[in-house]
Amino acid sequence: MSQPNNYGSGKKKRRRGGKKNKKYQQYNQQQNNYHQQSHHDEYKQQSQSNDDLMIIDGSMMEGGGQILRNSTAFAALMKRPVHITKIRGKRSTPGLRKQHSKGIELVSKINGGFVEGNFVKSMDMKFWPSATPSYLSTYSTDIETAGSVCLLMQTVLPLMIFSPLQCSLTCIGGTNASFAPQIDWFILILQPMLKRLMNIEIDIQCLQRGFFPKGGGKILLKTNPIEYIPAFDLTKKGQLKQITGSVIIGGRGLGLSIGKDIVKGATRELQARFGKQIPIQINILPKHKIDSFSDGIGVVIVAETDTGCLFGGSSLKGPSKKKGRGGYGKGGYNKGGKGGYGKYNKYGGGGYGNDNQNDKGEDYEEVGRVAARELVSDWNSTKGGCTDRWLQDQLIIFMSLANGKSRFRTCALELHTETAIHIAEIMTGVKFDVTTEKDGTVLIECEGIGYPKMIKKDQKKDQKQKSKTEQKENDNDDKKKANQNDNNNDGNDDNDNNEQRGDYLSNRASLF
Repeated sequence: MSQPNNYGSGKKKRRRGGKKNKKYQQYNQQQNNYHQQSHHDEYKQQSQSNDDLMIIDGSMMEGGGQILRNSTAFAALMKRPVHITKIRGKRSTPGLRKQHSKGIELVSKINGGFVEGNFVKSMDMKFWPSATPSYLSTYSTDIETAGSVCLLMQTVLPLMIFSPLQCSLTCIGGTNASFAPQIDWFILILQPMLKRLMNIEIDIQCLQRGFFPKGGGKILLKTNPIEYIPAFDLTKKGQLKQITGSVIIGGRGLGLSIGKDIVKGATRELQARFGKQIPIQINILPKHKIDSFSDGIGVVIVAETDTGCLFGGSSLKGPSKKKGRGGYGKGGYNKGGKGGYGKYNKYGGGGYGNDNQNDKGEDYEEVGRVAARELVSDWNSTKGGCTDRWLQDQLIIFMSLANGKSRFRTCALELHTETAIHIAEIMTGVKFDVTTEKDGTVLIECEGIGYPKMIKKDQKKDQKQKSKTEQKENDNDDKKKANQNDNNNDGNDDNDNNEQRGDYLSNRASLF
């Protein structure tokens, strides 16, 4: 009699290295050959030439996915081929992950370029952008894991806003994921700040939540086309006006009732710092019709000033590895909406609650307190800073593309921001000025390139130069043809003279 297995009676246990690994190999092969099947003839000549490639070391500075995302986006916008080596070289699992590969694939869909080396675990990728993109109005992608939909949006957002069409992107993956901003941070902070500072109109909707490890969340991003990005000035912090926020609870094992404890913990922490006179409204969001496939808690808190500055604080709590156990252990919630960008606390993911009661082993108030502490930390870090630590690097790519000089004050620079500045400078040629003031406030300034006007001017120059070159070549060809005709005429004249002399000699009287 056979032993029972984990897959039910009558089913054989799957061996390692079987169908599952074959599927991964097939997927990798498909990613590697994706663009070789389409546009192959158009880019065949480019793919064989590496002379014009901008080589970028993917292990420098923060050494993560941001180098890949920003470099690929800049390459598509600037029509500048890139070769990224040592991809994510400083991560414990270097190389492309599924979400990175999907992001590159989406960039090439929007731009129409040619990609080599776009497959999972790849350490080396080349991208030749198309000079004449064929834009679409609708795009969709499925990360197929709990990888962050926000980081994928960060990659393609600059491309979508410069499309001549209204665009929409449907993306499936992780909406509240570690090592990435939560979708609620994008909705509550990035979306309104882009509108206020640069008049960039985007609409982000979360249609279904996706927590680690199963993901499966669904978002819809809509963008309106813009002619250019205006320069902005974000240097006046102002006075605290109000505090708002959202508590997100997903999965069958967690009920909405625990949200009250989360709100209570956050409110007490905020009142201890800002006092009870500041209005605080933190909402517990209802669950979607299709609930998250994994249990999880996300918290995003926003402080707004009377000058329009927004500061965010966030926390994330995932499921425990074992059901029914409370207390603290590994796999808990991360400090900060962007997860591993900073330090994180590994509080235990305790037992599973239900709609009517909370697990006694859990301190859900701590989830709220962690988010509140992060907000207070960024608020107190400098007197003049106008952004939290997470908005810093998000603004860099827009500053470099803007028409005019942009500037903003912030708290101490994150390594991600320094990396974003470096990539922007080498890909666009702009220069960022970073100054630390006496109280620790950091002032970041940049004279943008005025995209896409600059690209159009360069294209006109290239076209004029090309026309001049072609005209010179045509003139040279005409001269060569004229010289050949002259030589032929000279040859014909010689032949005629020889014929005439032959006739003369044959017809004259003999002297002998």
